[in-house]
Amino acid sequence: MLNTTQLARLAAGVAVGTFLAGNVNAVPVEWGSTGHYYEYIATDDHITWEDARDSAAAMSFDPGSGALTGYLATLTSEGENLFAASLSDIHGWIGGSDATVEGPWEWATGPEAGTLFFDGNLPGGGPVPGIYWDFNEFSPNNGFGPTQDYLLHLGGGIPALQVPGEGQGLWVPQPPNEGQSPFFRESVTGYWVEFGDTNLIHVAEPGTLGLFGAGLLALFL
Repeated sequence: MLNTTQLARLAAGVAVGTFLAGNVNAVPVEWGSTGHYYEYIATDDHITWEDARDSAAAMSFDPGSGALTGYLATLTSEGENLFAASLSDIHGWIGGSDATVEGPWEWATGPEAGTLFFDGNLPGGGPVPGIYWDFNEFSPNNGFGPTQDYLLHLGGGIPALQVPGEGQGLWVPQPPNEGQSPFFRESVTGYWVEFGDTNLIHVAEPGTLGLFGAGLLALFL
């Protein structure tokens, strides 16, 4: 039985998915909280995380106010995470990885590149205080065998019982080689692209915003 938190997440995801039903997989869709646009890209065949990263980085989208740069999505809040899940019923790559250094999971794409969101594997590792994450239960754990380096995101149609923990929007660490995963032995055939200004981080700490504002004020004094 789903707990209260899981039911709330499911309800929020259904609401977002219903609102976007006419736009799924059509064109990039804006999410107002970031001002960025998002799209799920389905591929005909298996695509590696690296190829998805490179393909996303080669994309751009102009909503009418100028071209925005594409990158593998960096989902830094529950709302953004559920919004992305509503754009596809299946799973695909997003921009998280610990391939550079085993253990510390960070965003490897977009304006958040280099931002740590989970420090180390379980047991022993843990989330970074104040930073959003949504790993499946008992993860990341480096597979207790096969190395897990890349982040798979579950779309809106993934059954909650397919993996331990919750369902929609869940992050599942994946090995670099197809076929090693205990949950997704089939090919990964998609990824989420986020279109935005990669020179600006759209999630800022209040203290950072305060310093920025103080700096601007100083220019006029």
